[in-house]
Amino acid sequence: MTRKLTITVSEEVYQGLHAKIGTGRISRFIDALARPHVVETELDAAYKGMAADASRESGALEWVENLTGDVADEPRCGGSASTRRSAAKSERLALPSL
Repeated sequence: MTRKLTITVSEEVYQGLHAKIGTGRISRFIDALARPHVVETELDAAYKGMAADASRESGALEWVENLTGDVADEPRCGGSASTRRSAAKSERLALPSL
């Protein structure tokens, strides 16, 4: 269903709409421009529904926190391959300690 709406715009906006969008296409342009700001989509409603589910949010939070712990326990690789090659070369060239 469509509805007719009368709006007031500045002269510059009016001229720009006619020049860039064209006569007869302005309504569709304004509808497409305003839609994401004023119409709730199915995806928005789904996200709101999931956020309202306390047990789901608790499970998601626990999962995320466990991921962070897994990463923190990983050994560090020691830098880039060129850094490791430079370190190995330095070890080979090192003078024996007295």
